[in-house]
Amino acid sequence: MEQEILKAKNEGDSVGGIVQLEIKGLQAGIGDPVFFKLDARLAMALFSIGAVKGVEFGDGFELAKIKGSEANDQMDKNGFLSNRSGGILGGISTGEDIIIKIGVKPTPSINIEQKTVDIYNNSHSIKTEGEKAKIPSKEINSIIENFTSDITSNSDAYLNLLEFFEEDALILSHSVNVTTISMLLAISLKYEMEKITTVGIAALLHDIGKLFVPEEILKKKEKLSEEEWETIKKHPIKAYETLKNLPELPQSVLIAILTHHEQYAGGGYPFGINHEKLSTFSQIISIADVFDASTSPKSYRDPLTFDEAFNYIMENSGKKFNPTIAQVFLRDMAKKINEEPIYPIGSFLLLNTGEIGIVINHRLSPYTLRPIVDIFLKFDPVSKKQIYLKIPIQVDLEKDYQRHVIKKITDPQKIENFRKILNK
Repeated sequence: MEQEILKAKNEGDSVGGIVQLEIKGLQAGIGDPVFFKLDARLAMALFSIGAVKGVEFGDGFELAKIKGSEANDQMDKNGFLSNRSGGILGGISTGEDIIIKIGVKPTPSINIEQKTVDIYNNSHSIKTEGEKAKIPSKEINSIIENFTSDITSNSDAYLNLLEFFEEDALILSHSVNVTTISMLLAISLKYEMEKITTVGIAALLHDIGKLFVPEEILKKKEKLSEEEWETIKKHPIKAYETLKNLPELPQSVLIAILTHHEQYAGGGYPFGINHEKLSTFSQIISIADVFDASTSPKSYRDPLTFDEAFNYIMENSGKKFNPTIAQVFLRDMAKKINEEPIYPIGSFLLLNTGEIGIVINHRLSPYTLRPIVDIFLKFDPVSKKQIYLKIPIQVDLEKDYQRHVIKKITDPQKIENFRKILNK
């Protein structure tokens, strides 16, 4: 396929294609037979991509050529014997893999002369090497308003989609993921609807500047050169310059897009400013952007697990990320996205005091960021070593605000060593 695309490109032409999407692990029962049909919602999302001109589920149009006895997905006690329906029956997931095929049309912007007419019906010939499309700002506002309505009433459904499709960028793009997470985070922060919408618009457009970054840089597997990295760092400015003259976009959206790679304590890009000059919108998008990017596969690295990404955000709270927003993200998003406590019983934690503790209980909620721990290694500031405590110190972090968690320890060798120490 790649060779066909390059061949057409060299000829000044373009090609389309058929892409098969497979969604694995989706539980049975998702969807509704009338108002929230899963196949209808997925098709609507896929058709929002301008180049998509056809969508099929399972065997699609082939089912119209056979009899019902052949088309039915029969069952026995072990489950379905076939999956001709593509994992959705009556608008509801069956528990089988969801199989979707989409037809993508060739781009019309080609360097080959084509015939057309103007508004006066005069004939013309045109050809183009490709143009950047105008930003449909009114349509974006409309999409976000509808998205806001959906997401406030159906937040769990959207988060489930993030989990199910986390490894398939063709189904949920990075921008949609970041929009979803940003708006849910704004809801958790008790923002008014107007602010939630503003966050959503900024999140949806936050990476539009990458359209101006050469594809070979974005997809490069090796370490970027200094010059290439400088090119990447300019994409927020490119986005701002592209959008700044659109009257429909408020300044708050533009500033959030421009500064979403800045860091709470400074040191980000493009300006290196700190939280004193950053809007909360940009700091929300920053967390959502890093979470989705780090948990998505890249050409140069494997994705982090949700657990590893949560740990990274916790570890960098107050450094790269606004600590208040990070705490809300970890508190509310973890239980919806991951469905597991961030600090389950039996996990080992590094505290700000240098102490190491093991989680033994949760007083208020399993998803608390302040569990009850037994501290068994105490940090000695004189020798700068950790001292084993034969009698652990039990601390309820909900009550002891002198201590807080820096990170969960995930190194298998360290965990094994800690268990040996505790079993002495």
